[in-house]
Amino acid sequence: MPSYVIGLDLGSSTVKAAVLKGSFRGYEVEDFLSLEAEEEELDPAVEPGGPAQLSPRDEADPEGDDADDDELQEPEERPESPQVAAARKVLTAIGRPQAVVVVAVPAGRASAWRVELPFADKKRVAQSIGFELENYVPWDLDDVVLDYQVLEADSDGSRIFAAMVPRERVAELLSSLKRLDVDPRYIAVDAAELARLVPVSEESEAVLDIGASRTLVCVVREGRPLWIRSLDVGADSFGDIGDVGPWMMQVRASLIAAEESGAPTIDAVLLTGGGSRREDLYELLADDLGVDVEALELPDSPVNPDMAPRPEPEHALAYALALKGFAARDRLGADLRKGEFNWKADSRLYTRLAMFGLAALLLLCVGFVAMHFVKLGELQGRLEAADARLASTVLGAFPHVSPTQVSTPDGAVQVMQEQVTGVQWRVEALEGHTQTPLELLKELSDTVPSAITVDLDEFLANDEMIRIRGTTDSFGSVDRIEAAILGNPKFAGAKKSDVNKARDGKMRFVVTIPRELEEEVGG
Repeated sequence: MPSYVIGLDLGSSTVKAAVLKGSFRGYEVEDFLSLEAEEEELDPAVEPGGPAQLSPRDEADPEGDDADDDELQEPEERPESPQVAAARKVLTAIGRPQAVVVVAVPAGRASAWRVELPFADKKRVAQSIGFELENYVPWDLDDVVLDYQVLEADSDGSRIFAAMVPRERVAELLSSLKRLDVDPRYIAVDAAELARLVPVSEESEAVLDIGASRTLVCVVREGRPLWIRSLDVGADSFGDIGDVGPWMMQVRASLIAAEESGAPTIDAVLLTGGGSRREDLYELLADDLGVDVEALELPDSPVNPDMAPRPEPEHALAYALALKGFAARDRLGADLRKGEFNWKADSRLYTRLAMFGLAALLLLCVGFVAMHFVKLGELQGRLEAADARLASTVLGAFPHVSPTQVSTPDGAVQVMQEQVTGVQWRVEALEGHTQTPLELLKELSDTVPSAITVDLDEFLANDEMIRIRGTTDSFGSVDRIEAAILGNPKFAGAKKSDVNKARDGKMRFVVTIPRELEEEVGG
């Protein structure tokens, strides 16, 4: 999407411009400008799109047969036309040299036709549209610039709006604009572009853009032009109420010709342009044509509509041309920048953009590196502060530790781990054994072989020892009990004692197991 688009209306007496600014939501209306061309400087021979001017030497000898090649001189530069001078001032006031510029050739200097083809394939349409139009015009296709817009396409075929202009007229327009250092992106046919200003509707409406010396007629349906014409009468011919008769006669004849050419019946007429300010014109035209006649409401700015400037009726064509710069491909319409006049982007502009892009990329890289070092320095400072807090915390918790032991983060962590481990060991020593007497008794019961029956008389468990006293059936069972208890690593050092035979024939015994903390044993 372009950043700025300028629709430039090179009128015979006034140059108008509409400036639109691109945005993510479409476009924003930025400004509308008008400047009158000085009539005393008007030279039709050098109007944009006008015929070439011959020098006195050319008039005397148009073939150049009597001229000596050595005496040939460069033709004098043409004087700047009033339109070009006014356009220069308008573009200078806008101050957007890189904006997209859209201009138009007058409909009176173009040939427009509505054509129906029995097929809708785009490739076939492109191949055959020229041969179809060659039957309607007295020009050779090599001498014209032709473009078209598909209005409708279905299984029955396609309906096409086509326009063609002699190549010399396009060349003359581009030559005039080159004096302004302007290379327009699009060249349209002025009357056809008025269709962009009409809301999309199934009704057939005729737009009349009433200028000072001409009136543009465009029959529109669904936002597309169906038929166009340019009348050589405008608001300058209006005087009293009775003087609009000749103008209305030509308008009526044009609308009848549009319907006879295949355009739908006109449902309404919309007036715009400077001549539409005449209030009584609406009622007179409605009575004469028998249809509703209203003022064309020009579109509001999609962005900031309350703050954007409102276009005046005379800015209608310039507004429509600017809208062409934001149109989608299927709504672009006829564009006469074809073939040898095909628009090519300014290589200098691309060079400047590339240099700006490279500079921006370099600046971004430098900024990224600078931010990296700034962030690195910030992180280094935070790390040093964290190391200092770690050393201070360790020294505060363990005052007996030497400061040299915590001079590095690893040393501080190691000291803290050692001290915490020692504290944990002392806490566990203070808490004593974790197993309860019942748990110890159960583990002893599980340790003694299940085949041996033991009647337990006494069980003692304290911090120093575990002692059991009981009776069993024989000496061998006592030895087996001792061996089984010794086989459990928790009961290392178990020893039997006081083994004697009771009156009932059973063997009494005592097993004593010394009890120590695992840490003490390990140490």
